[in-house]
Amino acid sequence: MAPKPADLLSPPVEGEPDSYPALRRYLAGEAPLPSLLDDESIEGLIDALVRSGDAERLGQLAASRDKAMAKPARRGIHLLRTRGVQAEVARPAATAARATGEPEPEVASLVTAPLRDGEMIVWYSFTTPSGRVQICQGSVTEQAGLVRFEAYRTSRKQWRSVERSIETESKLPVTRVPTAYARWLLEEAYQRALTLGKTAPRDYAESRAMLQAPMPVERHPGMDVASEDDVRAIADPERVLELPEARSWMPDEASLRAVLAELDKVVESPIVLDERQQAVRRDEVIDKAVVEALAGGLQARLSRRLLDLAYFLTRASLDGPRGARDYAADATLAVAGAFHMEDPAVPPEQNRIARRLYHRLLDSLRAPAPAASPEAGAGEPDLSAPGPGSLLVTP
Repeated sequence: MAPKPADLLSPPVEGEPDSYPALRRYLAGEAPLPSLLDDESIEGLIDALVRSGDAERLGQLAASRDKAMAKPARRGIHLLRTRGVQAEVARPAATAARATGEPEPEVASLVTAPLRDGEMIVWYSFTTPSGRVQICQGSVTEQAGLVRFEAYRTSRKQWRSVERSIETESKLPVTRVPTAYARWLLEEAYQRALTLGKTAPRDYAESRAMLQAPMPVERHPGMDVASEDDVRAIADPERVLELPEARSWMPDEASLRAVLAELDKVVESPIVLDERQQAVRRDEVIDKAVVEALAGGLQARLSRRLLDLAYFLTRASLDGPRGARDYAADATLAVAGAFHMEDPAVPPEQNRIARRLYHRLLDSLRAPAPAASPEAGAGEPDLSAPGPGSLLVTP
């Protein structure tokens, strides 16, 4: 027969477990329940709760995911019931919320950082009246609006599993955002597709009336992540292109192809040009392409892309520490980039971000590919890869 545990309801005695002082404070309501309790401490705690008739805390412990705690707590509830005490296992938070009519905690919606030429993946998620989770995955692009849409219903547990797989297996930069923001991104992209005369996904058009009404956004939330003084203090906004999330950014494909064709003509010209002359001619070709691209809509698109990035970085900072990165400074840099793009005092040919965007990509295309090594890029996502397919699990 196992020895009776030391009495938590009596004064301390010599040789009792080290956890007992903290457990006595817990029983007195002066401290939270200690973690990592051994079997003897758990048995002593349950014995004290049973003898004091504390059905509420026994019910909470019986609902614990820790089986070593939940099983003896359930035995304690059974003992109280045999003594005529009304005792129940506490319901999980979501179940209790439905039973009392209180709103359940909001499920997470997710977005990626803007990728390549401004593509974003949006996972807009919300709880339906039946308690299921509606998941709407959309692909959003700057030049075509909403180009793909899928909708699923699943359980909260399944969605948490999918959410983890998106964050850990897709290798995409992704973060949680408010549901209203994700809903706005989808609706805005849908309206942009219609304005551009594009064919929006039929599934979205059919589902739209059953989704929550989008909240109009008059001011992009990325504008509010940094003070104007901090933004104006940044003298080199083109550094934003060095951020991990911006390394995949590129000019419009048609513009890039035209520039490459012009640069090939410079190299193949029957007129012999020395290296200095070729460099001057190359700069002229890129300057012309930058001016034409900005006038063709790249200026507004890059400005918006930078604000999207600023807000993304601010939300990513809330997901927990990720090394020594200063997310606030990076978000400020992204807003500074947006200010630079919209500054009327900056001539198109002197737009530092657009010029850097072209030069960076063209330099990488013409440089010899570095030899791969096992350590190269370890832990970093391949943002130049094609866009992801569906990351959802059909229930």
